[in-house]
Amino acid sequence: MEKLAKFLNEKQGRRILDVGTGAGNFISLIKSVYANYEEIIGIDYLEIAVSSAQKNFIEDDKVSFKVMDALQMDFPDESFDIVCLSNSLHHLVNVHAILQEMERVLKPGGYILIGEMINNDLDARQISHLKLHHFAAKLDRIKGDVHNDTYSDIEIIEILRKESTLDLSDSWRLEYQRSPGNSDEEIEYYINVLDQLVSRVIDPMKKKELQKEADEIKDYIKKNGLDGCTTLIVVMKKWNYWKYSIVVIAKLDTNQLFIVIVLALSF
Repeated sequence: MEKLAKFLNEKQGRRILDVGTGAGNFISLIKSVYANYEEIIGIDYLEIAVSSAQKNFIEDDKVSFKVMDALQMDFPDESFDIVCLSNSLHHLVNVHAILQEMERVLKPGGYILIGEMINNDLDARQISHLKLHHFAAKLDRIKGDVHNDTYSDIEIIEILRKESTLDLSDSWRLEYQRSPGNSDEEIEYYINVLDQLVSRVIDPMKKKELQKEADEIKDYIKKNGLDGCTTLIVVMKKWNYWKYSIVVIAKLDTNQLFIVIVLALSF
């Protein structure tokens, strides 16, 4: 958390956009370490998500939410200092198109901030979260929704380098104080989540198969507990434009001009 706090307070982004905001969890994370913002806007294409997020930030008039398609945002070019995408990369059909639109609304000199859970280097409790999340992803795919399994940190960086035109300037694993264990109520909640997921399956044969998998995950959670997967933070910078000015220094003869090109680059 310290590195994220340092980044945000050094860059002093006044206008922040959170794409695919859901309940606004990443905005809560930003607010916990950074207060010097003028406006934070969260967008999501699901009305139920936006409605839920609005209730979570009702006391902060500098935070607002809009129902909006991330592929066609209703913002002018170069509107935001920081544009965020959190735990959404593995949900995207067209990563390049989303990043291109995020880059469009980002100011020159601004930053895209990616937060994505990873599937590698996890302890036993975190593997519980991974199993639960991947099980939910499988059920979403059965329904026809796009929900891939999560990626490793190396895979995330490779995807971003391939699909974005921006320079990857930094990356790190988000570290914070974790709880030492789970209460019985928490374990029971995760068990109920698995039951609810299976209950949505209509096909009897598929349901029987998935129930067996869910029971195995339940046993693992009961034995090991559950903690959130590690999050990878990736920072990408949109550099300012090169500006060219042509200066005529001297006239060498009637047919030639000696020209010096002065390049100015603002970082």
